[in-house]
Amino acid sequence: MSRHPTDVLDKRAVLRAMVALYPWLDNYLEEPLDKYAKRLFRPVLATGSDIREAALEKLLRCLNVSAIKAGHTSRSAAAICDEFETHRVLQTGPHLMLILDPEAYYTHAFSLLGLRENGVATYVSYAVSTVKLEERARKGPGWLTITGRPVSLFGLSRNQMVPHSLLSRFDDLSFPSGLLNKEDRRNSTARDVLPRETFELPSQALKAANRALWPKIFGQRFSFLQIDDEDIADLCIEHLRDARSWLSTMLFGDGRLAGALLLEIDALEGGPWHGLLTRSTDYFWHYHDNKRLPLRLVDGRLVDPSTGMAAMRFSADAIADALAKRTLIPNLFLMFIMTAILPGVRVLGGSRHPLYYPLMRYVLCRALRGTESGEVLQRQLAADDLPCAWGHRVIEGRELRLAELLDDDHSWLSSLWADRQPLSNVSGGMMSFTTDKRWGELSSQIESKMIVRSDPQWAYA
Repeated sequence: MSRHPTDVLDKRAVLRAMVALYPWLDNYLEEPLDKYAKRLFRPVLATGSDIREAALEKLLRCLNVSAIKAGHTSRSAAAICDEFETHRVLQTGPHLMLILDPEAYYTHAFSLLGLRENGVATYVSYAVSTVKLEERARKGPGWLTITGRPVSLFGLSRNQMVPHSLLSRFDDLSFPSGLLNKEDRRNSTARDVLPRETFELPSQALKAANRALWPKIFGQRFSFLQIDDEDIADLCIEHLRDARSWLSTMLFGDGRLAGALLLEIDALEGGPWHGLLTRSTDYFWHYHDNKRLPLRLVDGRLVDPSTGMAAMRFSADAIADALAKRTLIPNLFLMFIMTAILPGVRVLGGSRHPLYYPLMRYVLCRALRGTESGEVLQRQLAADDLPCAWGHRVIEGRELRLAELLDDDHSWLSSLWADRQPLSNVSGGMMSFTTDKRWGELSSQIESKMIVRSDPQWAYA
């Protein structure tokens, strides 16, 4: 009997639905976690077209600049780019959070296991920073739970957090002194290791804190580069200021592709794949008065839908200028076009990611029908090896203790890697799936054959 879409979904139903969409996953569910991690971080084959090679070159230049800004030497930055070019795998979960947060820590630990199994020393992680400081009550990037108690990372009240995102500007933002010592005042090893300087943006503070914490928690074996939406804005500028780039000529040329993509996204809403790829905003978020606002593309202009007022022209020059001022930030779809779809990078994500990302690839190919570059990309995307996979919240572990994480020999990480439980066990209750009503509906649609692996919408998964 088919499950009602509002029922609570159990883990077994989730795994059946995932295997129906990704049959290869069935080979790993009862195997030790390291085998799954190794598969996800296996090297990606060459892109094979001028369009994609050019996009990869731009991405590598962006990573090089970001690495140097993050404090890497020019030699270290070049090494990161060289290894990423061969092992093009990008972790896109979780949101930009302190790596002490269990969701972040376990995701990074899983990623490093996959890198280790493939003999790779470079780890590149993209973290969404267009999200709110508080995403739900006392949860989100602005909070850290210490011994079961939520603590404000920046000493901000809930009223200060609720209207602001990680890209909102504050005066002299900093981490409160002694914040981490609240974990256990009797434990001398629970030392405060967060930066003492002030920052303009919470995103900048979190990235700086993660850089400081990384070697203390994960050691020196892996070169860590965490990028966020400011880095993506700079990558977009790189595309738009090159008049020959595919993105500049196709998306911002005569505007037909931009409109066609939005029509294809809207078309998904009328079928069984509804709600998985939505138009939260059209290509860019607008930042005004420290608030993130959606935009709509109307007659060649980006318009604020709440007022009907035009924010700016939808042209390469105007957009590049606004990106440089950080009044515009690319949305998730545009981010994936630049970092993954065009350059041929495998991207890992959370519970919704393996659903919406293949649809992004599908609508792009649909919108490009009848164009020369569309035929090339369609062939290349159809041949990609495992373009995306579930790679965030794969491990469901116990609450972390700072003293264990800061252990000089990193024994906690070693013990986590040495635990060879199968994937189906280590993933725990998979609450991000089982509490998602859309996954419940999807499971029902798969059971009733409304959605099948051979659907054209799944041709680029």
